[in-house]
Amino acid sequence: QVREAARRKLLAQGLKARDLLEAAKDDSDPEVRRTVRAVLSRAPAKPVPAAVHIRPGDFRSIGRLTVRAKNEPLAAVVERIGTAIGGTLEPPADRIEERITLELIEQPCYDVIAALARLTTTRPQAPFDRQGRMLLIATDGKLKPAPRASAGPMQLTVMEVAATRSFGVAKPPRYALTLRLEWAPFVQVRQYERPAVEVARDPDGKRYRPSPAMARSASYGVGTTVKHHTTTVHVEPAEADCKEHLAALEVSVPMYLRHDPATVVLDDIKDAPRCLGIDGKEAKPGTDESVQFHSVKEVEGGRGQWVVDFTATLLAPGAQQTVQAHLIEPDGSLRRVNVYGGRSIAADGTVRITARAYRGTNGRPKGVRVSWFRREEQGSLRFRLEDIPLR
Repeated sequence: QVREAARRKLLAQGLKARDLLEAAKDDSDPEVRRTVRAVLSRAPAKPVPAAVHIRPGDFRSIGRLTVRAKNEPLAAVVERIGTAIGGTLEPPADRIEERITLELIEQPCYDVIAALARLTTTRPQAPFDRQGRMLLIATDGKLKPAPRASAGPMQLTVMEVAATRSFGVAKPPRYALTLRLEWAPFVQVRQYERPAVEVARDPDGKRYRPSPAMARSASYGVGTTVKHHTTTVHVEPAEADCKEHLAALEVSVPMYLRHDPATVVLDDIKDAPRCLGIDGKEAKPGTDESVQFHSVKEVEGGRGQWVVDFTATLLAPGAQQTVQAHLIEPDGSLRRVNVYGGRSIAADGTVRITARAYRGTNGRPKGVRVSWFRREEQGSLRFRLEDIPLR
């Protein structure tokens, strides 16, 4: 009863008790250690100093890259960019030895990819796939690219425009713009709302407005492996004689975004059992942001199925919900491990996961990668699209 009363009072103290709890989270007494960590997982987090803190909801500053390359092989440059965005860029095989010069300072990651594509006369074949890969394919440069805009770790592209005109009724035409929202592998979108039209003007400055079809808001849930989504906005002329062309369209997209990723890698599955921290070094089991790999075994008679059993100690609630694992294939690619044996979260922040990867006959995996996101925040991004023909 005394212990339970103390637990309640510590929670009531909130931030005032945080320093004392942090000091006791590695206490030699296992019961004290478990109790303190359980309280810490529910107590408010201490604010990060303003100098290194991203303002809540300010997603514009996430994902900015600086790239400096002077007469370097393309292969080396795309490897650096891929590492920075948590994925892989794959240019045409016959281009990887080309030498390029590129200098970009603090630019959104999708602007960096676009600049690289222009320089190498390539274009992305599709958004990042579930494994975090993007193929850059050769192009002759004759096809005009679709209108696009980037902000923070995301890009918005106009994929299609459809016009609706009414017969026998004096109503202005309505235009439906299909937009593709895509994001880099180092973030995860949990949910977003249909874009809100902030500004829409033709080349003469005449206004367009959201049509009645936009009156009702819509929210979209997004799966954890998806890295792009399609939505629609509707606009109509707000003034007489508007041209069927948008010189500028600005939209804002409210969302829940997960970011600040962390990763623990077991380079060789033969090293299990082993406990590692995010620095790749040995860690004491139960240390925050450590992963204890219990076993990585092939299922007998399972035709290439592998079972991964591990425990991650994560005090941040968002991290506990987003932790996932991948097998590292012999060629370095990743194969997602699907949870089948359950996910249990203990009071001290440990997440025990037993999962299985279906691999077929791809050979023995090299290692295991466990990752999660430390932060989940609500905010929005604003995109400015230009030169959009409506017919």
